Amino acid sequence: MFILHSVVMIGITVKGENVLQCIRRGFFEQEKSLHLSICICMAKKLYVGGLSYQTTDDSLGAAFAQAGNVVSAVVIKDKFSGQSKGFGFVEMSTDEEATAAINMWDGKELDGRTLKVSEARPMEDRAPRRDNYSRRPGQGRY
Repeated sequence: MFILHSVVMIGITVKGENVLQCIRRGFFEQEKSLHLSICICMAKKLYVGGLSYQTTDDSLGAAFAQAGNVVSAVVIKDKFSGQSKGFGFVEMSTDEEATAAINMWDGKELDGRTLKVSEARPMEDRAPRRDNYSRRPGQGRY
């Protein structure tokens, strides 16, 4: 007999379905080999570009909370100066709330700047950076 011990509402989906779809379909009863299941619901991450340098994590989250439940809101900052880079990411708890946030904020103004809001894409792999400040044997001019 399979018993569902807990349901956690973050991060990933089970077999491409959210928690309610899993429960409705009877997923948990079908998986007899599992002793403990944690079904995780997908939060939708949005890219927000065109942010003012004065926009903070809290003010970004508060603005997007008008469209639904905000899981997280982060303004990306330069690691040396701490200055905003003018973009950030907002995670909404459901696809419907994410769509509502895109419709509500894309092309609209926040803190005096026009926003560009879209679904975030996965980060692409980048080539390793060259280290121009160190000298390795055989690579100098001498």
